Parts: sequence; C-alpha cells; structure tokens
Amino acid sequence: MERDLPADAAELLAGHPPIDLHADTPSLMRLGYDFLRRHRPWLPGAALGWHLDLPRLRQGGFGGVFFGLVTAPVRLGDRVASVERQLGLVERAAAASGGRLERADGAGGFAAAAGRGAVAYAFGLEGAHALEGRLDPLEGWARRGLRYLTVTHFSRNAAGTPRVGLGMRPDDGLTGFGRALVAACEDLGITLDVAHASVRTRADVLAQARRPVIASHAGVAAVHPMWRNLDDDAIRALARTGGVVGVIYGTQFLGGRTADVVAAHLEHLWRVGGEDLPALGSDWDGLILVPRDLRDPTQIGNLVRALLDRRVPARVIGKLLRENVRRVFD
Repeated sequence: MERDLPADAAELLAGHPPIDLHADTPSLMRLGYDFLRRHRPWLPGAALGWHLDLPRLRQGGFGGVFFGLVTAPVRLGDRVASVERQLGLVERAAAASGGRLERADGAGGFAAAAGRGAVAYAFGLEGAHALEGRLDPLEGWARRGLRYLTVTHFSRNAAGTPRVGLGMRPDDGLTGFGRALVAACEDLGITLDVAHASVRTRADVLAQARRPVIASHAGVAAVHPMWRNLDDDAIRALARTGGVVGVIYGTQFLGGRTADVVAAHLEHLWRVGGEDLPALGSDWDGLILVPRDLRDPTQIGNLVRALLDRRVPARVIGKLLRENVRRVFD
C-alpha cells in the first residue's frame, strides 16, 4: 500500500493530473481485458501486465494516457486491420464509460477533458511496419486520435532500423519511404517518436523534422548504461527540437526496482536537457517488470515523493507530470 502522501506531493498531483505517454493496454484488450473494470496483476510483482485500467487511473488522479498500438514485428496477418481493431476497442470503452474516458481532441484536448473530470486518451502507433508500406491509413487514424508514430519497434521496417531487433542489417538510417513518412506525419500533425530507433535513424528523423520529436518511453544511459537508453548527446538533441522524453518503468532499463530509480532518470533529463524535456512514459502493460512501488497508477504518489526527496523543484515536477506533454500535444 502507498503511504499517505505529504501535503506538497498531494498538491502537485491535484494541480497537475499526470499524463502517461505510453501504455500498451490495447494489446490486452484484444484478449478480452475489460479496461473499465478494476484488475489485480496475476503474476508476482505485477510482472508483464495488468497494470492499467480506468478505475486505477482515476484513483491515481491521472488526467490522460497515450495508448500504444502494437502489431507483430514479423508479418502475421493484416497489421492495418489489427490497428483498426485496437482503435475500435478503446473507442467502445470510451463510449461505455459514462463520460469518464474521452478522446483528447485537437488543441486543448487534455485540458478540456480534465475540466470535465474525465481521463483523456490518445494513441501512438508503435512501429511503421504496421502501415505495410502505405501512407494512406495515417489520415483516418489521425482523425481517430493518433498523435504520435514510433518510427521503428522491434524489427527493421520500410522506414528505418531499430536500435537492435529482428532482421538487422547495416544501419542505413531513414529510407526513402521513411523520409516520406516523416513529411506525411508532420503534415497531419502526428509527432515523430524515436524511442526504438537506431542511432542513425534517430539522427535522420531529427535532421528532417520541423516539429518537436519525442522519445515516448526510454531510459537514461548515464543512470543505467544499456543498449536502448539515451546518452546525453541524444537527450540534448531531442531537447533542441522542443520535444519530450518519457521515462520508462521497465526495471531492465532503469537499473533498479524502486520509484526512486525512475526519479533518478527524470532528474538527469531535467539537468541535462532542461525542465521542458522530462515526462512519464511508463510502458505499463508492455510486458515489462515494474518497480515494486510503482506497479500501477494508484502508486504515482511514490514517484512524486521520490522527486521531492531529491530536491527537484515543484515547478519541474509539475512540468514532467503533465505540462511538458501538454505543451507538445495540446
């Protein structure tokens, strides 16, 4: 159980209802998971999933969540249809929620939902492989709430190369299709996400993009050196675009099993990239092992307490909980 929050932590959460940049819950919903009902993780330590549902988001005081749309990294069936199904599952949950879950539409969408006491949602497409080499699905998905696109996921695709993954060949960066994809996304107002991108693919996106670029769920190499975490040069490059970096809660990326380790990654982002850069990018329900005191949204106060214990200013905490994401997407 989370301990009672000190007044300053409770005030920060009440004034800045958190927005999570990345949760893979639609993948569970395809298996019959009822997002509107409270769940308990079925594995010890909340391993691998069952982290997120609407009752726990509301109990934790969350204002919004970006749902990752995940499809198979190798071709298995119609991936465009899989995205359409996930969109529909979330839309049906929102319609059945009695106004407690609503799409964050347009400028000010997250703020408007918060004003109505609802949790707002939007989508991120995890990997351009889901497009099957096409650009035409993007416009319809953008109308349904697609707000960012992760250029690569676990496998090389028609747009570029992941940091490591299936079907690896020399890292050639963005392909011709990848460059067309960046342009199409920016025309549609879809933000580019380089969370899984290789070094060269990320550099090519950053060189071409004219809007903020994000890393929706990542760790910091200076806190825990590992293959997918961002080094300080990458952090500064993303900050220069006006983007954000959401810190992932997977313990393999964090290098520890407590909310304080998440706070250490967030603190480093602030100190290296500035106070407009850090954000929350849990990857809840993304088949990860999570900190023992940050197993679901009801425990977000433990992270706020850890940030305050590290003497991170309240202004910066408010930004990383909510305002930095709102700046990019609202």
